[in-house]
Amino acid sequence: MLEMDRILRPNGYAIIRESSYFADNVASVAKGLRWSCRKEHTESESENEKFLICQKKLWYSSNATFLENKVTTTNIGSLSSFKAKKGV
Repeated sequence: MLEMDRILRPNGYAIIRESSYFADNVASVAKGLRWSCRKEHTESESENEKFLICQKKLWYSSNATFLENKVTTTNIGSLSSFKAKKGV
């Protein structure tokens, strides 16, 4: 699951066909990775199989949100004057 999380783009889907027992375990791991999942029944004769349809969500850490809120026009103006002094 961790490797799938690394490869899958945000808002991408993973469809997993597995027994109910393993689908529940995969859903638990996916929740920890901040994926949203839903279970669907298969059309096979085996009632034990389920489809697990999971979508990877785009999320930000609370630190990134904090830093985004700190950027203001004053900071950008200071950066411009710094670049002017350095000749950049």
